[in-house]
Amino acid sequence: MDALKGILAMKAGYVILSLIVLTALTAAGVFYVWQGVSKTPEVKVVGVDYRVEDSITVLGVEIPMNVTIIAELEAYNPNIIPIKVVGADYTVYVNDNRVGSGALKEPVEIPADGRKAFKTEVGLDTASALQNVLSVLKTGAVRARVSGKAYVELPLLGVKEIPIEGEEKITLA
Repeated sequence: MDALKGILAMKAGYVILSLIVLTALTAAGVFYVWQGVSKTPEVKVVGVDYRVEDSITVLGVEIPMNVTIIAELEAYNPNIIPIKVVGADYTVYVNDNRVGSGALKEPVEIPADGRKAFKTEVGLDTASALQNVLSVLKTGAVRARVSGKAYVELPLLGVKEIPIEGEEKITLA
């Protein structure tokens, strides 16, 4: 009976030692992953384009009526594990006038230590855009700016908010 108690005590000691080692390895793994995802990802605007689907002619001048602005974003993930851009909210300005806003429709996964480009669209508020008609007629160009926030999901850290800012001159031909 004493031998059985000794064997059970030894097994209990091994179980406790195993749990201590497992806990230490888990803590080390969590720390390693946290170190690997503690770098802030970047999201930037790399291009702004437009698509005209309808227009009207007023006094011999063609005025676009149904315009979609297309913002091309690029996300960089400096971390050792992939991350996901789970959302983005942004506002589009033309010559400093707010002309629309939009949001990312689907999550985008960014590879570890990698980049990924993706596009998002916003319908142009034509009434707001018409404020820029004289400028466009004079110069043949507009200055488009996108401003907003991207929401990046980081393992163990949750969702982190990252600013999006970009500007581009678009020549209308």
